[in-house]
Amino acid sequence: MGRTTIRGTRPEHYFGRRKTMRPNAAFIVEMPAPLVEAYGDEGTKRVLTEALEAKVAQALREVRTKGWRSVGANRAANVSPLEQAVPFEVFGSQNPDLSTYGLPREEEARVKRAYIAFHLAYHECRQRTLRGDPDVRWPPGTWAMVRHFGQRSSPLPTAP
Repeated sequence: MGRTTIRGTRPEHYFGRRKTMRPNAAFIVEMPAPLVEAYGDEGTKRVLTEALEAKVAQALREVRTKGWRSVGANRAANVSPLEQAVPFEVFGSQNPDLSTYGLPREEEARVKRAYIAFHLAYHECRQRTLRGDPDVRWPPGTWAMVRHFGQRSSPLPTAP
């Protein structure tokens, strides 16, 4: 605790229509002046530490009452990013795999509808396979299921 400067840079590739993100940014983080005036430097650190410990204890109680588990701060800091919990995203992926940047609105909507339709069809095929259905034809573009698991794929649609 005290005073520090946090710096960041824009990723080389990011999605967004306006490209308004600055190439780099920095901001200063310091202890709140009213607390420093009231308690001094050491007193402020103590008050903030106590408040943080109280909030952590409250959160742990809430986690336990819900039947969840907590691994603790030290273990959580060392968990692989691939094993961490991720928030819900529209299509359930950690990384964006669809960009409609620069497309006209009608084309963007068509691409998104096709994307959703593919994922719905894939999910249905997966559920059928898990139920033991031997005759599942996966949607076109399902390369991994065909290549690695010997499944069959539906033919690609033809242009009208």
